[in-house]
Amino acid sequence: MPNNTMLTAETITTAQIKALMTEQSEAGDYAQEWLCLRATAAHKPAGHGGHGDRAVVLSGWKALEYARAYAGAPGLVISKYADPTEGARTGLTLAEATEIAKEDPGLIWIEDGITDADRMEAREACADAINAGQG
Repeated sequence: MPNNTMLTAETITTAQIKALMTEQSEAGDYAQEWLCLRATAAHKPAGHGGHGDRAVVLSGWKALEYARAYAGAPGLVISKYADPTEGARTGLTLAEATEIAKEDPGLIWIEDGITDADRMEAREACADAINAGQG
């Protein structure tokens, strides 16, 4: 007998979201992959400032792709690790980060601070994708 239960933001599991994320990443659907990242965002450590209660952290080219997709998001911060010629920097523009990444993409990382409401919206989008036959 088929299971006709529709998933929601409240009933979708982290395992289901991660399976969808893997499938969509392999298919090159980075927008859906990033929604899944937002849906599984972990709580920030105690005392960690910035926007939102949760954070997505990525590095390298994935960080830049994500930053392009969410440019202007209130909690998105693009940063650079320290290297032998320059200290760490935070608050980079996308253009600055792209120039640095051309030399060494591993120096670039992002943190996207999201609220619990952002996370629930992303969880709902993932549930809808699975309900529609993706994942």
